[in-house]
Amino acid sequence: MPFASSACLGRATCCRWEWTILTAILANLLVVAGWGEYFPWAIPGLFTQGLPLPPVSYWIVILTSLAGMGITYFGG
Repeated sequence: MPFASSACLGRATCCRWEWTILTAILANLLVVAGWGEYFPWAIPGLFTQGLPLPPVSYWIVILTSLAGMGITYFGG
């Protein structure tokens, strides 16, 4: 959702690609550093690997999704 928000607010499709590449790089770096369970875009990858995640990880994904939907709906 934040990718759609950046495209709406930036009025360009390249904003979406820049955010996608940046978050993919950050997700990989934060997983290696041990902070992946607290970064919303790294959590699905950790979940699919079957790693145990703390409950806060699920709340981070939910709140990030709600924030992105709100920004997309009200900001664009």
